[in-house]
Amino acid sequence: MHLRPRREFQMCPSPPRMLSGIRTPPPRPVVYNVGDKVEVIGKEEGYVGSYYNATILSVLEDDRYKVQYESFIEDEETQTPLKDTLLKKDIRPKPPRVRTGSEFKPGQNVDAYDHRGWWNGKIIGDIEGVWGHYCVYYESSNEYVEYSASRIRVHHEFVDGHWLQAIL
Repeated sequence: MHLRPRREFQMCPSPPRMLSGIRTPPPRPVVYNVGDKVEVIGKEEGYVGSYYNATILSVLEDDRYKVQYESFIEDEETQTPLKDTLLKKDIRPKPPRVRTGSEFKPGQNVDAYDHRGWWNGKIIGDIEGVWGHYCVYYESSNEYVEYSASRIRVHHEFVDGHWLQAIL
């Protein structure tokens, strides 16, 4: 579903910045086990910047894993969930939940749930007259889409086994 904002929005003057000079913890090995809930990173054209919920089905050799997607199916008739074999670099743990209430700030880097996955964008502003609804801008497609706060989460990057959050 494609929603349009109810008023015109302006792009943020600059993207969020990570603070420089912050010492990050040493790399930490990541181990996934059967049954772990993970996210698969979308890398194909049209899917870059998206993440899809999945479960580890089996641990294979050479840092490969068999996963089952939560929202994709192999066969429409039997409703069999889609399974895939992926490299470790193409999956990540589910990100931490950050409580924001329902308040997001303009320029904040977020993920919004749409089209069966989490898509990275930026909050442009709230929707006037609609409490708890925000306009999210997607740079990759130059789109502005309205979402309720329940479909938005704070964006995190998974780097060297640690979750990092962008700072405005």
